[in-house]
Amino acid sequence: MNYKLTLAILLCVIGQLQAQEEQSLFLKRLEGYNIQPILAAQLWASYTTDAQLWDADKGSYEDVDDRLNFQVRRIRMGFKAQPYENFNVKVVGAYDLVGRDILAGPTGGQNNGAFPAFGLWEAYFQWRLQKGSEAFNIVGGYFTPQFGRESFTSAFLVPSFGKAWSQNYMRRHLVGRGPGRTMGINLGGLWMNEKENLSFKYNLGVHNPAFSDANGHSIGAAASPLAIARLAVSFGNPEQKKYGLGGKINYFGKRRGLTIGANVAQQGETDFFKSNAAVGVDLLFNWDNLNIDLERSFLSREGADFIYRSETLHARASYNLIVDKKFILEPSVMAMFFTGATDATEQAQAISVGSSSGTDASYEVVLNLYITEAKMKVSLGYTMRDGEVGEVGAGKNVNQLYFGAQGEAIRRGNWLGLGLMVAL
Repeated sequence: MNYKLTLAILLCVIGQLQAQEEQSLFLKRLEGYNIQPILAAQLWASYTTDAQLWDADKGSYEDVDDRLNFQVRRIRMGFKAQPYENFNVKVVGAYDLVGRDILAGPTGGQNNGAFPAFGLWEAYFQWRLQKGSEAFNIVGGYFTPQFGRESFTSAFLVPSFGKAWSQNYMRRHLVGRGPGRTMGINLGGLWMNEKENLSFKYNLGVHNPAFSDANGHSIGAAASPLAIARLAVSFGNPEQKKYGLGGKINYFGKRRGLTIGANVAQQGETDFFKSNAAVGVDLLFNWDNLNIDLERSFLSREGADFIYRSETLHARASYNLIVDKKFILEPSVMAMFFTGATDATEQAQAISVGSSSGTDASYEVVLNLYITEAKMKVSLGYTMRDGEVGEVGAGKNVNQLYFGAQGEAIRRGNWLGLGLMVAL
């Protein structure tokens, strides 16, 4: 997918739509528009067993103590507003992982410290180009590229204890960062035929990859942006009736439908590789209280004289049980896999182009109790981890199962988790 073609399509659509409508010199701001606050938090307690830390002197992984750990996993604070009829903005900040022990089982970054750092999570505008139509929307700013449902679905809206970590491998492959946000511009739209129970949603985006040179201020001497395309087809009830970036998994008995998404991404030459690409498919099936989703992505990077390939997969199912007509009890199961090279030669190739290798798997069973629909829940879950470091040898940071937040070589353990999620 060529980024120049994507930009040409985007500019052509804007030009044609603007030519069709008579517009005043200035947009008229809506009177009395509201600024809506955004506030959400996840608090986790975990008990981890079987974790190991690499001892370079002994040349082996050594057991560490089982541990109880409390952490503020996520906090989101911000606002959204619609100052004009077809124009809205969203700005969200975050501070995460406060109190996290890096040897605790839940996957994530390093402890955010006693005085947590607060940073920008996303900030973007959405401009609907035709009044009364969802067909053409421009989104610009700092946001998640529209590749893979799990990546652009909020962690507050998934049935599993946390997001499937397969999306982290995909994000690092495309964007270069675990959070997955980057600057860019996206053309997207939604088309529905309710009589035929059919709808389409598309996205075309051009984005900055990670700035990994000049102390994070440049992509390097060789530069190429990231181009992404996504098409999702829904049968039965649509997922959305208004275009937006985010997604969700559980519709709490209000949807009977199937959505199939196809994703393509491409980036040209940089200082680190000749090309970078990914293709993926994802599926969401909702039938009353049953929710099933799965996603598979194929990742590739071209080096000097080779192409390195890896893939990710997750599958998840949940069901809503109505308790006393007041609460929803949702059992959920999920399996996640990352599969990379285990051959020493191919693993060396992966290292040379900055890719993960080896294997990583997790298996999760969770019980969620919703106090209010999608706004407040208590979760109890257990996660088992498994994987293979490959022929490159123990003690190497080949993937997220073996990579500590500060670069130390570890092997993550299994863990029991208790979580509370609250959102406005």
